[in-house]
Amino acid sequence: MANSRRLAVLLVTMVTLTCLCGALPITEEPLLLTPYIEAGNLTAAVKACKVVDPCNDSNPEEDCGTKIPESYAGFLTVNKTLGNNLFFWYFPSQVKDNAPLLLYLNGGPGYSSMVGLLWGNGPLQPRNSSHNVSGKFEARNGSWLGPFSLLYIDNPVFTGYSYSSSGPRTTQEEYGDDLYEFLQQFYKLFPHLLSIDLYIGGASYAGKYIPVLAHKVHSSLQKNQTDIPLRGIYLGGPLFAPEVMFPENFEYLYNVGVISGYERTTLQKKTQAFVNEYLADKMGPVDTIKKIIPVIFKSKIPSYNNYVTGTKTDLNKIKAIMKSKRIRRALHVGNLDYSSSNDTLFKQFLSDIMSSTKDKLGDLLNASSYKVLIFSGDSDVVVSVAMVEAALLATPWSGRDDYRNSSRTMWYGQPTSGEKNGTLYGYYSHTGKLCRVVVRGAGHSTAHDQLARSREMMVQFVQNGCVGEKR
Repeated sequence: MANSRRLAVLLVTMVTLTCLCGALPITEEPLLLTPYIEAGNLTAAVKACKVVDPCNDSNPEEDCGTKIPESYAGFLTVNKTLGNNLFFWYFPSQVKDNAPLLLYLNGGPGYSSMVGLLWGNGPLQPRNSSHNVSGKFEARNGSWLGPFSLLYIDNPVFTGYSYSSSGPRTTQEEYGDDLYEFLQQFYKLFPHLLSIDLYIGGASYAGKYIPVLAHKVHSSLQKNQTDIPLRGIYLGGPLFAPEVMFPENFEYLYNVGVISGYERTTLQKKTQAFVNEYLADKMGPVDTIKKIIPVIFKSKIPSYNNYVTGTKTDLNKIKAIMKSKRIRRALHVGNLDYSSSNDTLFKQFLSDIMSSTKDKLGDLLNASSYKVLIFSGDSDVVVSVAMVEAALLATPWSGRDDYRNSSRTMWYGQPTSGEKNGTLYGYYSHTGKLCRVVVRGAGHSTAHDQLARSREMMVQFVQNGCVGEKR
C-alpha cells in the first residue's frame, strides 16, 4: 500500500512538473558560435546552429502548416570587447549546390533584415490573412531561394535579435567593422562557400551598409588579406548620397500631382539651404536631419512605400512570427527580445544619416571587378527614381559621363504563346559594370510588390551582368 501511495505521489509530481515546464517561458541562452569557431569545433558549430523545426504535426493542438526550410541560425560575436553579437539566418539553396550566395541587409536604420526575408524575397511569409498577427507563416512561392542561397543579417546591433552589452554602432567605420568581422567568421563556419560567388546587397538605408562592407572586402582583397569571393553588389531604393538625394525628394511628388510647381520649388530650396549649411560646416548632421525630415515627409499620402497601391510593410505580422515560441526555439535566440523596427536606434543614427557612401560606391565601380545593380520601384516615394539618379550623377566614377548620356531600354518578361515581347517588367541601362533597373509596378519594397520581376532581375544580373541581356 505504501509503495502504491509513493508511486501515486511520484506520478502526480511528474505530471505537475511537466505542466509547469510546458508553461515556463524560454530561458536558454542565445547560441553564440564564435567560441566553437575559435576552438576549431566547426562540425559541432554547424550542427548546433542547424534550424530544427520544433512543431510536431502529430500533435493535434499544433497547427504546423509550412515547415521551416533547411537553414542555419545563430549569433557571431563580432566585437568581444564591446560584446557585439550579430544574428543571422542562412538558407542554402536546395536546387543548386553552387548557387551564388546573396547577403541581404535591411535599412531603416533599425529595420531587421528578417523584414526583408518575411515581407520581401525569402522562402517564408506571413500566412495570408489581412488580420493575421498570430505568428503563423506559409511558404512564399517564387522566392529568391533556389537560384540563390540567402543570408540575412540583423545589422547593426540592437536591430532584430542582434545585441550588445555596450552602446550602438552608428558610424560607417563601426558597423563596417562589425559586418566585416561577421563575414570572416561566417566563412570559417561554412568554408565550402569560399568557392561560391558572393553578392552583397539589400535595400534603403543599407545603401550605407553595403558600399561600406563591400569596400572593406575590396580593400582586403587587394592586400591579399581575405579570400571572401565578392563578385558584386545590389542596391534597392538605396540612400547613399543624402546631401544630393534629399533636395530631389519632391520631383516624384510633383510629377504625380501631389504638390504644385510652387511647392516643389519652395520645398527644394528650403531643403537645399539646410544641406548647404551642413556642407559648409555651419550646421551639424543631427540638427540638419532634424530640420530636413519634417520637410520631406510633409505631404499627406497613403503610403510613402508605394504611392500607387498604398501598401505598407506590416511590421506587426513580422514581429509576431519572429517572437513566436516556434521560431524562437528553432532559431536558438534564447530569451532575447526582438524588434522589427527599433525607433530608439533610428534616433541614435541621426548623426549618420547625412553621411555619404558615394565615394566608396565609385571606387567599387572603378575597380571593374564587381558587377553593380542599382534598382528602384517606379512607385517608390521614400527613395524615388529621381533621387537615385541625382546620386548616381554625383558619384565619382569613370563611367559617369557615359551613364549620363545613356538611354533606357524596355525590359520584357518571357513572352507567352502568341505574344511578341511578353509583359513589360520595367526599364534598364547597362553602363560598364553598372546595371540600372527601374521595376514597373513596384514601390520601396520591390520584391514584395513584384516578386517574379525582382527574382528574374537578380537571376539575369548575376548570370549576365544586367537584365535584358542574352542568356
